[in-house]
Amino acid sequence: MRTARERGISFGELLRRALAAALEMPEAESAYADPVFTDRAVFEGETPADLSSDHDGYLYSGSE
Repeated sequence: MRTARERGISFGELLRRALAAALEMPEAESAYADPVFTDRAVFEGETPADLSSDHDGYLYSGSE
């Protein structure tokens, strides 16, 4: 939300622009551009199957 405010746009518009930009990237490049999957400080190894449902656990508990 802060990024949207800084740009003077709504959160929905920020999401639309991010999605449009991601869809324009080649598939291999877009996967590596996502900070959730490239930040080794958050997790290492394969992407966990439950990442979307337990993201707080991965981000804040310090364990995988």
